[in-house]
Amino acid sequence: MALPNINDYTSIGIPGSQSSYTDELFVLSAEEVEIISKLEENTALLVEHKEGVVEARYLLNTDSTLIGRNESADILLDDNTISRKHAEIIRQSGVWSLKDLGSLNGTYVNGERIENSQVINSGDKIQIGKFHLVFFAPGNFT
Repeated sequence: MALPNINDYTSIGIPGSQSSYTDELFVLSAEEVEIISKLEENTALLVEHKEGVVEARYLLNTDSTLIGRNESADILLDDNTISRKHAEIIRQSGVWSLKDLGSLNGTYVNGERIENSQVINSGDKIQIGKFHLVFFAPGNFT
């Protein structure tokens, strides 16, 4: 089974943000920017997009968020390329990290496969199987 090409998506442009990311395929709407700008401390938002269109938003407001194909996952990504318990987003002392849980197809941050765990920051692109997600934390959207 071939892995999706992580280079199909480059990065994102956030109107009015301090991020240097740009992507012609995905630009946040004014509504998305407003939602992100209203995030409370110790929360974050994961935005799933496909071909530049927002497919889903996931509010991250717990210390641990399980991502996988298992119905008990906090974020259910239903596709054969996703492990039942694929990855976990962890919040510890205000720092967010993404941990691969030994998945077969891997977890990618900004186009690089992570081996274990990696700190993630607002604007980071995450790819899990065929799913493209962008992580947003408060503070960069004033």
